[in-house]
Amino acid sequence: ATGTYYTPPDLVKHSPGVGKGWTSWDADGTRRTPDYNVATITDSAAGDRVINWDTDFSTAVYAVAGALGVSGSNARHHAINNQAAGSVQVIQWATNHTSPEDSSSSILAMGDQ
Repeated sequence: ATGTYYTPPDLVKHSPGVGKGWTSWDADGTRRTPDYNVATITDSAAGDRVINWDTDFSTAVYAVAGALGVSGSNARHHAINNQAAGSVQVIQWATNHTSPEDSSSSILAMGDQ
């Protein structure tokens, strides 16, 4: 069929295939803006951030993807931990895995709310 198809934003926001929350922060924990659907970012310890959503997901089952900054030749990675409907914990490590350490990061969450 041809024509113009438009899905109004109030219906799109309920689709599980649409980003429901995103944010990014610097290594020192400074939250970058703009972000979406993020109430707070709690800095619990070195390399340990908890993202608290403004609007909870319907369950603790939703997708979280992210990217971390690189410091020189030291690549970093993260793990998602303690995922709940209203929050998700992000643990960040350097490549050597010796201990968590702070890094700049970006997170995107998709799922049903």
